[in-house]
Amino acid sequence: MSEIGEEYSAVLQRNFIGREPVKPFFSSVTGNIETIPLDGPYWQKNLESRVLFRTAVLHVLALIENPVFLELGPHSALAGPIRQISAEVSSSAPYVSTMSRGEDCTETFLSAVGKLFELNVPIDFSTIVTGGHCLSDLPPYLWNYETEYWQESRISREWRNRAFPSHPLLGVRQLESTSLEPSWRNLLIVDKDCSWLRDHTIENSMIFPCAGYLAMVGEAMRQLSCPHTGLTMRRILISTALLLADMGSTELVTTFRPHRLTDSLQSQWWDFTISSFNGHSWVSHCTGQVMSEAGNPHTAKTDNTPLPRKLESARYYNFMDTAGLQFGPRFRRLENARCGTEQDSSTADMSSMTIGDEENYHLHPTAVDAVIQSAFFAALKGHPDTTLYRRVPTNIASLTVHQCEPSGDMKILTSATLPSHGGDLVGQAQQVLQNGKIIFHMEGLRMSPPQAAEAADKDISQYPARLTWGPHLDFLDDKHLIQPSLPRDVYTPLLDELAQLCLVYTHRLIKDVPTSVSHVEKYQAWISTQVQSLGESIDPAIAASDDESIMAKIRSLTQTMSDTPVAACAIAMQKVATNISGLLSGQTEALDILLADNTFYEMYGSMDTCDRSEFMKHLAHTKPNLNILEIGAGTGASTVQILKDLTLPGARGFASYGNYTFTDISSGFFVSAKELLKGNNNIEFRTLDISMQRKELQRCLDWGSRDCFICEVDRVKGYTIGYQLCTTCSSSQVGQHG
Repeated sequence: MSEIGEEYSAVLQRNFIGREPVKPFFSSVTGNIETIPLDGPYWQKNLESRVLFRTAVLHVLALIENPVFLELGPHSALAGPIRQISAEVSSSAPYVSTMSRGEDCTETFLSAVGKLFELNVPIDFSTIVTGGHCLSDLPPYLWNYETEYWQESRISREWRNRAFPSHPLLGVRQLESTSLEPSWRNLLIVDKDCSWLRDHTIENSMIFPCAGYLAMVGEAMRQLSCPHTGLTMRRILISTALLLADMGSTELVTTFRPHRLTDSLQSQWWDFTISSFNGHSWVSHCTGQVMSEAGNPHTAKTDNTPLPRKLESARYYNFMDTAGLQFGPRFRRLENARCGTEQDSSTADMSSMTIGDEENYHLHPTAVDAVIQSAFFAALKGHPDTTLYRRVPTNIASLTVHQCEPSGDMKILTSATLPSHGGDLVGQAQQVLQNGKIIFHMEGLRMSPPQAAEAADKDISQYPARLTWGPHLDFLDDKHLIQPSLPRDVYTPLLDELAQLCLVYTHRLIKDVPTSVSHVEKYQAWISTQVQSLGESIDPAIAASDDESIMAKIRSLTQTMSDTPVAACAIAMQKVATNISGLLSGQTEALDILLADNTFYEMYGSMDTCDRSEFMKHLAHTKPNLNILEIGAGTGASTVQILKDLTLPGARGFASYGNYTFTDISSGFFVSAKELLKGNNNIEFRTLDISMQRKELQRCLDWGSRDCFICEVDRVKGYTIGYQLCTTCSSSQVGQHG
């Protein structure tokens, strides 16, 4: 086209006057917004130049807020390219075509106008609809209201006119049920509906709490009775524990039916059943009776004399944790607890914690669960034997609950006993007081050991602590605490040579090959950077060798190191170099080839080249309740040895740390790591991208509360030799050094 460009421009200039655009004009000639007159030279350039359609569309998406693309042409030819370009920047800008091949042009044009109107684009309808006038002299229509022509089923009408929204635990009323025997159904998704349920863990499983059943019955009773200020329940039986799904939903159905006194006479009580579907059958979890309570709460008569024994709630929650009742912070609401030394009673304050959905309950389930927990304080009188705390509620004789003020102060009074021979813990009476009124009263609570749990270890020391002498970490020479576990001077030269061979071989194959895989592009850039940084330090013999000779040398070196502790590192490098073409095209996944033959796991073991056992043991002795964070834990090979060093010797193997957070950039290793570490307590698994912003990183990691950081420091020369670096840091040090 350049041959006729000048002539084309001259012809245009004779009969054509270019003007500046009056609207934003994104040119596919330059790719930018044009403000100059669109005269002959511009259209000559349009004739001769490559079409920059993608560049122009990207500028529209970047500069125009809420754009709509309208194609004026015989067919929707640009729909596909515009959709692909929009996807690159995660945009969903609408596209409208005025005509389509094989369809009536009038219909497609008017359809396009309608779509633009739906998208709130201003339309001048006067150019489409001709002028007219209204007729005002038509006779009125005689409507007949005697017959109803709207046919609607009962289910449809009740669905449209539901009196109550969905409740996070109870769900919604089943339309197929009758008002004589109503039922409710809920698909419970923990993270969506009630994230606080994650804090109710028993023996490492997320269990639906007894207080949750009581809350479901309370909401159902509120929907059935009006006016309603409270309720009374009796003969409550929790027969089977409900294990909540960590991912997905749990189907719950609550059924009510009137309690019959005789064949023809009913009482004010309702019989209720709460069941769940486990995938192949229905399981009953909780049964009992309930009726509405219309009266006001009674005034409390209390003795303000404090009980003699003061209890540290955090300590006793640790006892519960050891016993298998691993409650999270939202189920640890007891404060300022006291108990008797002779009498079986206790008092405690309810923490003012706000869960966020208190308006859905008479008394929030976390608060009701705290009342149940208080039975331990009263019955055990502060006894530290953790085996006595291994109990869950199974029966409640009766309870009454009234609507409370969530933000108000609450006090818990409890009387409970535990037979000297063991058995079930029995709560005689438990009350919650608010503003001098009894808003919750429960009698006959019975707590039994979990049926599915293993028998308790009978060889448990009755002593609350034992004395162990050892030097403080600050008085030890750290040079002798961390020692290399293999002679690096023997294996490092071999790994250096193998790394250079793999770098040169890989760089030759991929340096000019395009790839559409984003992480492979980064790998290409990294390989080039490493080769450039080595520069003249690369062995001349390697640089002069052809590809076949280099690959033969790679195989030879890998074979030489096959019986050494670093064999897995050599095999991993050889696998990557051998499969580089498949990795580049995206047909082969790096993890697939590294996980084969257990290479990745063995490589992590080879990377753990330091013996830090003495350092970890003395660190744990200096501070036995360490809050530890491991970054890039991977397969957990190093974590196994670290936890072994943090475990006290003995039959029970008490952990000398408070919490251990296992992190990696991907959760792909968590399944095998959880299996590998399943015998250890207080371990939390979290994903972590170390490349995120510092403030976001500190927030995600709860940076200031950590005592010990374990991270992998890479020496990267085409291969990775990792060692674990463990340092104790204060929050100020973390803030200073990042």
